[in-house]
Amino acid sequence: MAILALDLLKKPDILTIKPIYVVMGEDAFLRAESIVAIEKLTFAEDSERMGLTKKSGDSAILADVLDELATQSFFSPKRMVALDPADAFITKHRAELEKYAQRPCQGSVLVLAAKLFPASTKLYKFVDSVGLLIDARPPNVGEMVSWVMGRAALHQTKIDRDAAVLMTELVGPEAGLLDQELEKLAIATHDGKKSVIKRDDVARYVHSGQADSVWNMIERATTGNSAQALADLDALISSGENPVGLLAAMSVTLRKLNHAGLLRHRKVEAQEAFREAGFPGFQKVIDAGIAQHRHLGPRRVNDLPGVLIQADLDLKGWSDLTPRTVMERLIVKLAQPRQD
Repeated sequence: MAILALDLLKKPDILTIKPIYVVMGEDAFLRAESIVAIEKLTFAEDSERMGLTKKSGDSAILADVLDELATQSFFSPKRMVALDPADAFITKHRAELEKYAQRPCQGSVLVLAAKLFPASTKLYKFVDSVGLLIDARPPNVGEMVSWVMGRAALHQTKIDRDAAVLMTELVGPEAGLLDQELEKLAIATHDGKKSVIKRDDVARYVHSGQADSVWNMIERATTGNSAQALADLDALISSGENPVGLLAAMSVTLRKLNHAGLLRHRKVEAQEAFREAGFPGFQKVIDAGIAQHRHLGPRRVNDLPGVLIQADLDLKGWSDLTPRTVMERLIVKLAQPRQD
């Protein structure tokens, strides 16, 4: 019997250790977050993650996957191989996977993430018997409202039910987008002691139609195009966007850019670093992130959290500058040529 990815993300302790997991469904965010939950269960310490291998099932070779599962790591008590997407891999190697599921390697974990995993197949029944199935199908609106309220705790905030309902109506039942909005609102509504998201906050700060405009402004600022980034800021503020909300939206992306930079400093490969930091796994996004790192340089990437905190304090009364000026100074600072 499958568990719901939404339930898993609300209560990770429902996850139990198994030799095989299949994360099935079309919601890429729920699949990715489910894999992260399995990683955290498998590896108690960050140092043990040397035993983790992530691959695309489209290019993975069966013999290599089986060898990694069968070979004990020198640096970790367990091995874990995660394939996402794994649809093509499952189709091509179904017979071999059925055989493996009957006698999985002890101390190893195989994770297959697939959009489709029919219950009528032998492999489904084998996995259901010895492993765990995680249902990452797109949720309905009612399920999303409950999930948003539970997920808020991850971002150190609380959200009223009517606020969660409005957010879901504005954004749609998209777990990844809703999670980004929660993170943004947690920053925007924090008063230095706590964060509580009300319906008025959602109405004020959640403008799903502006997401692309904010992203474009960030990308231009962090690649040196200050003139266009400032023009983007002017257009957003003129259309009614609140500077506090804009900074919160920028903070979500820039903090992830900082996280990816720290991972790359630890010699994590770029695509894996950006994916682990929470960016979509599209090559266009990865290339854009690498360009932003190249422009900012290691020092500014490392300093991003502090820069954002200072801007937030300035917007909330620590500075005599107008909110627009605070935002303009931030953009100019990001757009300045690299110094290291």
